[in-house]
Amino acid sequence: MIPGIASRRRFSDLTEQEVLALAISSEEDDARIYRQYAERLRKDYAASAKV
Repeated sequence: MIPGIASRRRFSDLTEQEVLALAISSEEDDARIYRQYAERLRKDYAASAKV
């Protein structure tokens, strides 16, 4: 069995608070990823990195 799969719950079983926490966490992850892209692109594509 894959580690962590057994402890996962169905999205439909989450409470409203858990869904909100998941959404916030996902947005924070996305922001971190986009910041990393911008940092890597800044030197060659300064205008794009500002977006």
